[in-house]
Amino acid sequence: MNEIAAHAGVSRATVSLVLRESPLVADETRRKVLESADELGYVYNRAASGLRSQTSGAVGVVVTSVGNPFFSEVTTGIESVLAGSDRLVVLGQHSESLQQQDMLLNRLMGYQVDGIVLTAASGTPSSTIERLIDNGVAVVLLTRRVAGTEAGYVGPDNVAGAQSALAHLIQSNRVESLAFVGGSEVGSPHAERLSGALAATQEAGLSSESLTVLPSAPTRQAAYDSTLKLLAEHPEPLGIFAYNDIVAFGVTAAARTVGRTVGEDVLVVGFDDVEASRFERPPLTTVSIGTEGLGRAAAEALVDLIEGRGEPEDVLLGTSLVVRASCGSGVDMHPYSRSSDQ
Repeated sequence: MNEIAAHAGVSRATVSLVLRESPLVADETRRKVLESADELGYVYNRAASGLRSQTSGAVGVVVTSVGNPFFSEVTTGIESVLAGSDRLVVLGQHSESLQQQDMLLNRLMGYQVDGIVLTAASGTPSSTIERLIDNGVAVVLLTRRVAGTEAGYVGPDNVAGAQSALAHLIQSNRVESLAFVGGSEVGSPHAERLSGALAATQEAGLSSESLTVLPSAPTRQAAYDSTLKLLAEHPEPLGIFAYNDIVAFGVTAAARTVGRTVGEDVLVVGFDDVEASRFERPPLTTVSIGTEGLGRAAAEALVDLIEGRGEPEDVLLGTSLVVRASCGSGVDMHPYSRSSDQ
């Protein structure tokens, strides 16, 4: 900093103000200091700054799988907010392993991250979250609740979204039976989406037994295997609500394997509206939750906690049904086109 001050012809205190982005420095002086810093190859020592401010300027984002397009899109939204607040994002995945999750969280605490956005592994105990909070780490749970914690939560309105999906299948008047495929029974999203699905059947005057529930890992392979068995037992027109779009892709693949036509013999609705849903053949009807917007909301909630603005709270984002041809609507748009919301 002394070298920058000499090079720019200002005091060391002025250099310090510029590097800390203080508004007290005139624009022309700021420009001179930054040009000198760049010419001299100065790199701001955030670790040393963190010792003074007790913050690291870094946050962790821990999800189930970075390869899942849902989390890829959500993370884009998270990074757009955190980059704007000059924070570094450290991304990790636990692959539904509690042991891997504990290792990641311990490592992040060791690096003194200011906060963590966490999609908790199935079966995560409340003690895991409380330990983070007790160590001064701001926590926002993303899409999955952990009972008994004081952490903030951001997720879609699963109940309303699922209810709209089942209602659409029922109102089509083209199915003889209904099924809810995929998702771990341990996680809160499955319970919430099942609740919404059952509410739709009740509203239509159907019994809860009219909905076949087949929980499984939320993967293409698990959904494919479950759907093959389901289709063997249900030869009549079938309406399937998939736990998410990834599950829906496994469902449609199974239907094609046994010669069933998606949109005619089998009507399918997904959940999330990831970009790939528009590229399915036929394009997938799905519940849109605004994936990038979800990520932005989680990041904004985390920044508020880190900066001491407000208390942890539940944030539920609205959903909308995007109707495409997998429900036989006749909507078979080019994947780069916008589909109709309902």
